Amino acid sequence: MSLKDSNMKKIGLYILFIFLGGGYLSAQGIEFFDGTWKEALAKANEEEKLVFVDAYAQWCGPCKRMAKNEFTKKDVGEFFNNNFINLKLDMEKTDGFSFGKEYPVSAYPTMFFLDGTGNVVKKMKGARTGDALISEGKVALGSVDYSAKYAAKYDEGERDFTLVNNYLKALNKAGKPTLKIANEYLKEQDLSKKERFTILASACTEADSKVFEELADNQAFAISTIGKDDYYAMVLKACNKTVTKAIEFDYQELLEEANTKIKASKSPDAKAFSFTSYMDFAEAYKDEKMYMHYAKSYVKKIGKSDIDVYKKVSSTLFQSFKTDAAKSYAYELLAKLVKYEPSGPNYLYYTKALLLDKKYDEAFKLGDEAKKVLGEESKDFQQIESYLKRVKAKS
Repeated sequence: MSLKDSNMKKIGLYILFIFLGGGYLSAQGIEFFDGTWKEALAKANEEEKLVFVDAYAQWCGPCKRMAKNEFTKKDVGEFFNNNFINLKLDMEKTDGFSFGKEYPVSAYPTMFFLDGTGNVVKKMKGARTGDALISEGKVALGSVDYSAKYAAKYDEGERDFTLVNNYLKALNKAGKPTLKIANEYLKEQDLSKKERFTILASACTEADSKVFEELADNQAFAISTIGKDDYYAMVLKACNKTVTKAIEFDYQELLEEANTKIKASKSPDAKAFSFTSYMDFAEAYKDEKMYMHYAKSYVKKIGKSDIDVYKKVSSTLFQSFKTDAAKSYAYELLAKLVKYEPSGPNYLYYTKALLLDKKYDEAFKLGDEAKKVLGEESKDFQQIESYLKRVKAKS
């Protein structure tokens, strides 16, 4: 390998790092509990949840980066908010001191998953990416199973409504199937309409099930009971689970069933789901033709009302397909992105993509455009200029 080729390879790896490091971010993220760690444990014990503790120090650089770049990601927020009581503790302040006496911390950040009685389920030292946080969280959830105490009573023949409903919820949290218990209970018991609905809602984890179909048949009652937002969130979650199964088993009929059912529900998410579910399936099986077909429709129908779609689709095209056709469409989207919203983060995202693809001249040309639009003295432009200078210095 020549010196020039070696240098170019180093530049490429460097650019890959800064591109992936920028990530696709969302303003949404983890919601942290406003209370003491002992209050968090009490709440977790009451709700049969784990407590996620971010034990940090204000001077800790990796702690700050995680707070800014990882805890703020939408998928991280959704996962942690649904499954844990989340708590941030400055270990150099009063509540942190108290926590540290029970749970010593020797490095920052250190993160804990605790059960409601205070037992350490999992402990992590050092920063994590958003994906790694979710992965670690799933391991922690899988380590705790509250369903056993309910299972014993159920197996002994107890059929108290509250017990069975809590049993189903505990099975859900442990990632265990609920449909057998729910169908058995619904068949055996003479329940009120509200009780029956409650059991259905607790067991509604997949769209391809009788439980889902009965809920859908009683949609008006469901909405009047829990409200539109919660009902449609339940529908979306069940349909997403069925799409996950479709991908896992390469079974497109399940994908189509999920789309049929979410459309029939008149969910406000149905339109976007009709594109993204097929895009996810196509990405999983590297079907570029299928992905491009649905992605272009997605951008056309949704893009102008949600321009983050441009980032999402272009990122997938760059990372999962990488053909000339895929890259060409990705750059088309990024050009539209800075046209519709000429912000610093969008120009930076576009610049990084060009650098990653070794389109250096175009990257510097885009930098000149950003300079005119954002202003030479703006903090956003200075960040872009910093990347360009660092790349030029390494060439």
